Amino acid sequence: MRSSDVLSRHRAAGRELEAAGIRSFVREQGDGEPVLCMHGVPASSFVYRKVIAELAGRGMRSVAFDLPGLGLAARPEQFDYSWTGLGKFSAAASFPRFAGRSAPTARSSCDKRSIRRHRLEQLDERDAQWGTEGPRT
Repeated sequence: MRSSDVLSRHRAAGRELEAAGIRSFVREQGDGEPVLCMHGVPASSFVYRKVIAELAGRGMRSVAFDLPGLGLAARPEQFDYSWTGLGKFSAAASFPRFAGRSAPTARSSCDKRSIRRHRLEQLDERDAQWGTEGPRT
C-alpha cells in the first residue's frame, strides 16, 4: 500500500475540528468512558490509528486530535507553540468531548492492565504500541 493511500484512509476516518479558533483534525470511535490519546511532538493523531479501534473494541470512546502545527492541523503563524499554548488548545479541543462526565483522571502512560480504570489517558508513541512494561513513574 502506498503512503498516500494510508494517509487518505486516516483522513477519511476522522473529521475537521475547530478549537480555540484553530482548525485541526480529530478521530473518535466507540462509546463509553472517553480516553484521550495525546500525541507528542513531533507526531500526530496518526500514531493512534490502531489504538483507537482497540479502545473502542474494549467499550471505550477513544479521541485523538492533532495539535496545531502537526499532522493535519493548521499551522497558524501567530499561535503560541509553547507547551502552555499547546495545553490551552488541548483543553479547548477536549472539553466538548468530556462535558457532562465526571472529571477525567490524567496519567502519563497506558498499559493493558490498567486502561479500564481511567477515563483520560495520555499516551505517547511508545505506549501506543501496547507495551507490557507498565506505567512510567
